[in-house]
Amino acid sequence: MSEKDKNAAELQESATPLPYGLNSTERTKKKSVWSWLWDSLDYTNNITNAYVSGMQEDLNMKGNEYNYVVTAWTVGYIIGQLPSALLLNHFRPHIWIPFQEIGWTVFTFALAGAKNWQTLAGLRFIVGLFEAGYWPALYWLLGSWYDKRELGKRSALLQLAVQVAPMFSGYLQIAANNGLNGVGGLAGWRWLFLINGIISFPLATLAFFFLPDDPARTGTLVFTKEELELAKDRNIAAGRAEATPWTWRKAWNICKSWEAIAFIFYSTMSIVVQSSLIFWLKKQPTVYSSTQVNAIPTLTNGVVAIFLLVFGWLSDGPFKGKRWPIIVFSAIVAIDVALLYVPLYGHASRRLPLYIFSATGSSITPLVFAWMNELCAGDSEKRAFIVAGANTMKYITTTWFPNVFFQQKHQPDVPNGIKASAIVGGFCIINILVILLVSTRQAKNGKKVEQIPAVEEPTDAVP
Repeated sequence: MSEKDKNAAELQESATPLPYGLNSTERTKKKSVWSWLWDSLDYTNNITNAYVSGMQEDLNMKGNEYNYVVTAWTVGYIIGQLPSALLLNHFRPHIWIPFQEIGWTVFTFALAGAKNWQTLAGLRFIVGLFEAGYWPALYWLLGSWYDKRELGKRSALLQLAVQVAPMFSGYLQIAANNGLNGVGGLAGWRWLFLINGIISFPLATLAFFFLPDDPARTGTLVFTKEELELAKDRNIAAGRAEATPWTWRKAWNICKSWEAIAFIFYSTMSIVVQSSLIFWLKKQPTVYSSTQVNAIPTLTNGVVAIFLLVFGWLSDGPFKGKRWPIIVFSAIVAIDVALLYVPLYGHASRRLPLYIFSATGSSITPLVFAWMNELCAGDSEKRAFIVAGANTMKYITTTWFPNVFFQQKHQPDVPNGIKASAIVGGFCIINILVILLVSTRQAKNGKKVEQIPAVEEPTDAVP
């Protein structure tokens, strides 16, 4: 074994905190997480906040038209996922990701001028198309820099942005309603879209210069040459492969791999209870003001944010990189919460705590994606494809699932949706246990193969 490989292996074995040089890698990744925090304001939640803050009345939205607008974004998001994963190997991430950010920022500005729900739906479709590759690309990048004892916490920080951003969206809507409503002849909900765009545009510009690529392609603007060499050595020790060109054969082999089948199938079942809290609050205008309707749902995001940090720390720390125990535990909690909803439908006032804890199941998302990155470390394209494919399938499910079980015209009384979520959660647990069984067997077989002496011609190649 070469001296370089020995040093990399020793670094991996020690599992100690990063030297100061690579701490700049961690700082830069945190910058990308904060970028995601603000960019996440362009997600479905700004539509929800706008809907309950005057958009419904201004655009005369009726029936399930709100669902159609949300679904339009989801359809664009689904269509753009896999093409973006393929392009990630052809365009460096610090170019491709900001390009997407600027694209959705432009059309987020345009949302402020929508005159009817059809225009709103069309613009949201384009926003979803641009946003499609952003989230999977960041998860792929995290999997390109961090090892098994680090990836859970970093993935949790990324998902934390997804949970915290809607809190800011709610607060921004409150500020827009109170301070900007009517300014320039625009309603407060229109100002929300303008503010989102104003925040996103400068961050996208900065990302062109400061967002890191994977270690093999990152330049020295952010890192020194020594830091990049250390990062590459860590990847060698972790068995992580660099990107290679796509071929049809490679794509087919990835599609039929057990990892792709298992995780993409899991994503069709990763349904958490769809919270009806904001609609429940809006249905009681004499009890809750518009400010409270926008502010109270942020408690859910705060609770999930706490679970994200706790689960990420436990997974990387005491559980030593094992993801499945916490995933199964969280799924069981989510199922129990769903089952408790049903008997309380006759007692609306008692639903608030369950509404707040209903999204706890989403706390396992970063651990699932960390597990994907780890099991596919030896194939960069497989990592990118499965992360994007699983995310695509998840959103395909969320396209039809709410429209069937959580229809807007029935909100907030959707007991059938609660029951369906509990059943799907049970299948989700079974799927996770199957992934555990197969990956454990594969790891054992891999160790057996490593122990078989090589029968190659005598050379001084690395064994």
